[in-house]
Amino acid sequence: MRNVNLNRWAGCLWGLLAAGVLAAAPVEPPATLLESRFLCFRLRPATGAYEIDDRQGHVVWRSNPYQPRFGEVTLEADGRLRKLSLNRCDVTRSGDRLEASFYPLTNQPTAWLRVSIRLVKDGQGLDFSYASAAALRVQGLRLLDDALWTTDADQGYVVVPVREGLLIPADSGLTFTHGFDTYAYEGCHMTMVGVVKRGAAALITWRDPYVLAEVKSSLEPAAWAEGKQALSLTLGLRKSATSFRVEFLGRGDHVTLARAYRQVAKDSGWLVTWKEKLKENRERARLFGAINYKLWSTLDRQMNEESTQEQSVRVNWTFDEAAQIAAHLKNDLKLDKVLFLMGGWIRRGYDNQHPDILPAAPECGGDAGLADCARRIRELGYVLGLHDNYQDMYRDAPSWNESYLMRTREGAIVRGGHWAGGRAYLTCSQRALELAKRPQNLPAVKQLTRADAYFIDTTYAAGLMECSDPAHPLTRWDDLKWKQAISDYARAEFGI
Repeated sequence: MRNVNLNRWAGCLWGLLAAGVLAAAPVEPPATLLESRFLCFRLRPATGAYEIDDRQGHVVWRSNPYQPRFGEVTLEADGRLRKLSLNRCDVTRSGDRLEASFYPLTNQPTAWLRVSIRLVKDGQGLDFSYASAAALRVQGLRLLDDALWTTDADQGYVVVPVREGLLIPADSGLTFTHGFDTYAYEGCHMTMVGVVKRGAAALITWRDPYVLAEVKSSLEPAAWAEGKQALSLTLGLRKSATSFRVEFLGRGDHVTLARAYRQVAKDSGWLVTWKEKLKENRERARLFGAINYKLWSTLDRQMNEESTQEQSVRVNWTFDEAAQIAAHLKNDLKLDKVLFLMGGWIRRGYDNQHPDILPAAPECGGDAGLADCARRIRELGYVLGLHDNYQDMYRDAPSWNESYLMRTREGAIVRGGHWAGGRAYLTCSQRALELAKRPQNLPAVKQLTRADAYFIDTTYAAGLMECSDPAHPLTRWDDLKWKQAISDYARAEFGI
């Protein structure tokens, strides 16, 4: 009997101990939901991890698989930059919006960073945006943080709008991390990226030029994904960039992504159709079916780094010979539609002494020769275009003046590449427009040649820049504005 009672007491004791342990164990708060008939967004407050049930695409998109968190913030604190994970958060829901509040600094428990996730597009998309307390001094933020990943088993890929488009498959067998800055030379030439997973497509878009898209490829096997390789996406936001959008397009591919972005561009006022362009100038129809023929270049001159010593000079074609080439295309090769672009016609040859372009290269025939060449090419019915450049300035140019140039935060003038004319220095785009408008520049070229089109090189190729000269400061937004302005001006002068 005594043994039985002891066993009963032991059983009760273990039960009480187990109950105590269970009571003391932390219970993870349930995920907070934001849903529509198209998707369900689940956010876990304990870690910041989330998943998105794509009800149209029949897939689940997830947050960072390498560490459970919402993102990462870069702060200026204690005189240095610190990178801190955004994980545990307080979550509230109001209508079609969730707000996740993070407190990344343990020594400043009230310094908040708040992320808003809102249903948009009738519930087919999510807008992500953030705001923060001034005390945090945010320098950058990874909000889409190695998220929306897809694998080789998913037959997945990422689409990036580099030039004519880049499709990055998830089965390449390569490990890499590559950034695509907005409007950079080899970056995102449109403000979007796309991802396809198991035949479902998601489109990520933004408006701000201070967004960097990053694609990561990993070959490390992990329990969180089937397959041998995974691609994930990150959006890095800094300065004025505070938001982006994810649209879930249902079943689709890269064409689906392109069509969806076309609608985004239209809604943003960026889409200008050929119908609209032809209303402004019917001559633009002459580009349809025309070959793009570049005579590159009539005069080559190579200078040393300092632009003080001439290293070589070569006349490739005189202006008379250029006109003969155009006649050959027309009469012998029977090419009726041609965009005839000519480089190296300026006073010292290709990439020399910008912004001083006239008189035309004397070695090739001077102003009279260029005017005659232009007349003969245009009489063939060809579209005549000329090459120029207002981003580069050379020290030996008669107009050399550092007041036109961009400056770093430390006050130094900004160096460009070493081209044919020597070391180029970069003009501030606001001042570049002033140079192009000088009577001896575009207005004089139009009067001399009556050219139909004008190619201002490097305007968009080099990406957006900043200038710290207090007389003409530039943000990326400003640089975009002035580069569009010089394009508008050239179009107004030449028509096409």
